[in-house]
Amino acid sequence: FYLGYRAGVRGPNKILQRLNFGRPHHRILYVVARQPGVSMTALIDILAVTRQALHRPLRELIDQGYVIQKPSPVNRRIALLTLSPKGAALEARLTAAQYEAFAKAFAAAGPEAERHWKAVMRELASQVHQHLMTTL
Repeated sequence: FYLGYRAGVRGPNKILQRLNFGRPHHRILYVVARQPGVSMTALIDILAVTRQALHRPLRELIDQGYVIQKPSPVNRRIALLTLSPKGAALEARLTAAQYEAFAKAFAAAGPEAERHWKAVMRELASQVHQHLMTTL
């Protein structure tokens, strides 16, 4: 599993490295891209990190114009996060690099393997989703 994971993040890691970013930056971009307007608290829960662990990479993404932080219109003490066009473009490049790695693996393993792998991933994701729904 670990070696497969490393193969899946190799392409994005090369892109991130050129920007002096790392895996935490990618994880933040990924979640914010899929949940525009996510609060900081929800992002911490989704990523299962501490506020301290999130602070530096998120601050860098905001300072460099990849993530936009705005106060909630309902409660100005709550910060909501969205990607800027620059952030959306970077996230798309990172995701495309991952999809390319998976496409190569699926082409070699065949359509049945891809179908089964996706079923396993959906099940694992639903377990995490159920956990998040009970804790949020």
